[in-house]
Amino acid sequence: MLLSGGLPSAHATVRLPRFVADHMVLQRDAPVPLWGWAEAGETVTVTLKGKKYMATPAPGSGRWQVSLPAQKAGGPYELTISGQNTLMLHDVLFGDVWLASGQSNMEWPLRDAVNGAQEVAAADFPQIRLLGVINTPAFTPQTDIRSAAGWQVCGPGTVSWFSAVAYFFGRELHRKYHVPIGLIASEWGGSPAEAWTSAAALRPLADFNPALDGIARQTGSGTAVTQYYAAREAAFQAKLLARDAGRRSGSGGNWASPAFDARAWATMPLPGNWESPPSPAELRNFDGIMWLRREVQLSAAEVQKPAVLHLGQIDDADSVWVNGVPVGGLSGWDRYRRYVV
Repeated sequence: MLLSGGLPSAHATVRLPRFVADHMVLQRDAPVPLWGWAEAGETVTVTLKGKKYMATPAPGSGRWQVSLPAQKAGGPYELTISGQNTLMLHDVLFGDVWLASGQSNMEWPLRDAVNGAQEVAAADFPQIRLLGVINTPAFTPQTDIRSAAGWQVCGPGTVSWFSAVAYFFGRELHRKYHVPIGLIASEWGGSPAEAWTSAAALRPLADFNPALDGIARQTGSGTAVTQYYAAREAAFQAKLLARDAGRRSGSGGNWASPAFDARAWATMPLPGNWESPPSPAELRNFDGIMWLRREVQLSAAEVQKPAVLHLGQIDDADSVWVNGVPVGGLSGWDRYRRYVV
């Protein structure tokens, strides 16, 4: 299934949405709408399996659409779209197309699944195709998507970054039904369900009307609003930093300093979650900044060698010092911490 929309300005040459491209999978056993944009009044011809389907862009929008008749599962085929220019799409399959959407559980990549490295190495399924959608905020329905690589043939070199849930789901269907599978991953960790729901569907629920009214009043772009909130976030983080006792100078000393005496601090085993035993009881319901220190002894020979600090994954953010010198810091639970000292 594909989603359609209008385009605010016409283009003299035939243009296609980014998800209509080489290696794509189209839905089998059902008519398939195929569309794009061209000069108003220009005849656009779509050719599939030797048959031609024609459309004329609507005045003012430049948008054209044809309906391809239902096809059995199979391929690969070539699809030609001609107007003032000609576009040829290669390696097109008909099969079952699925949209994988949701939050961080759907976003979790295959490489980080259980036995991720082995699963990636064994993911040789050329009739499974993958399309990853780049997260892009917008206040109105969009006519196209953003995608870093477009449709990709499923293999060890393309699947590691893809949604693990979507991949396992698609692999199971492919093995069971023996038809091509198209997987479109459009997920955003931490996003609310309302963000994936149309304004028309939310309007009957009165609690959402103030937020919907605010969105309707927006005149800037999604990028501009993102930059605005990034500036607010930076100011908020600066305010937090000023309240962090460990970063203050004074009689207590900076907690990252090698000279700071931390012998009175409580201890906890790591790696682990501070919300769960055997961490100290006072941390079980704590949500905020916590400082940890660890002392290591290096020989004179070790001191002369390069050093890399591996901290694995940390939820949610970290700042790291060695002997009082900052060596790294990242945000995001899914990012591996590897800091060169």
